[in-house]
Amino acid sequence: MLRRDERVTEGDAATLAHIVSAVMFLSTAASVNIALSVEEIVQDIPGQVGVLLPR
Repeated sequence: MLRRDERVTEGDAATLAHIVSAVMFLSTAASVNIALSVEEIVQDIPGQVGVLLPR
């Protein structure tokens, strides 16, 4: 999906994929999110990832 955008190189796509994975991991593992439901955490992730991806 990341490579569909012609502005994203293969190397950048790999780096962005690692960053997205890190955001997902931190969102699910962070103690500040302990009171949130799984659904609330899942809903928050696209907003965080959205600021990283080219528009």
